[in-house]
Amino acid sequence: MNKRGMEFGFAWIFALIAGGAILFLAIFAVSQLIKTSEREVNTKVAVEFTNVLDPLQTTVSESSGNKINLPVEARIFNSCNLEGVFGNSIVSFSERIGFGDEWTKPGLESKTKSAYLFSENKLEGKEVSFLVFPFKMPFKVGDILIAYTDNYCFVNTPLEVEIKLKDLLTKNNQLIVFSNSLSSCPDNARTVCFEGNCDVTVECEDYDCNNGFVKKENELLYFSDNLLYAAIFSSKENYKCNINRLVKRLAIVSDIYSKKSQFVSSRGCININLREDILNLNENSLNYKELSDIREIEIISVELNNKNEDLECQLF
Repeated sequence: MNKRGMEFGFAWIFALIAGGAILFLAIFAVSQLIKTSEREVNTKVAVEFTNVLDPLQTTVSESSGNKINLPVEARIFNSCNLEGVFGNSIVSFSERIGFGDEWTKPGLESKTKSAYLFSENKLEGKEVSFLVFPFKMPFKVGDILIAYTDNYCFVNTPLEVEIKLKDLLTKNNQLIVFSNSLSSCPDNARTVCFEGNCDVTVECEDYDCNNGFVKKENELLYFSDNLLYAAIFSSKENYKCNINRLVKRLAIVSDIYSKKSQFVSSRGCININLREDILNLNENSLNYKELSDIREIEIISVELNNKNEDLECQLF
């Protein structure tokens, strides 16, 4: 080969190497831009999702059921912390890429201190169903906001529980079915048994299942009243954390009612005898440490509610 040919060959090889390097850098830059865009989109969706939680909550002491549709198949990661006065529900979002099992990386977390979101740690789907129940001890403290995307089959459900759930299930929110036997449950459903062993097992302490335990991951989660549904649909971590947050709020709300009791009594309403019970409720809320403490709080709450109902000038 002559010298001119050798020079051409070298120039050609150099051009390939240089061009490949430039192309690699260009692809890398574009991919980084796409990743940044995906992260921004996922972060914005998480923020919008937490914004939706507020109007889903009830403004009165009633329960409700609802559903939201997502534009893409998504993974919603839900967690909880106890930072600040009331703590936070924390949500991040990821979406499916194409037709495979690839997912974008979750965006930044979005926090809300006004919502108490009970769910499994990860939800997946294009639709998210919600159940909303008031949390009262004995006055309303907040809302138990439950989110789920899986199908559920309730087996041998107490009549009171079945009626309450069916009243909330609309034609757009039909992921929950009821069965008299485990064998009759759909194959893809998570099973909830009130007798026997299922994915979730409920042990009721009374006929209407107002008190008892929900067994999840070999741990017993104590519940009372509407906390039953939170314990069924939530991970044990989110359940414990959000109960703690609600009790923190109870401590503040009970202090407000204590002051209200003094005020209305000075205006001629004879309900000063409630104040001792309210202060007791406040003290137990402030000293809350674990789920078993809910029992004592509930006992005080029931006594306080009975006394309030006997008054001509009721406090709440």
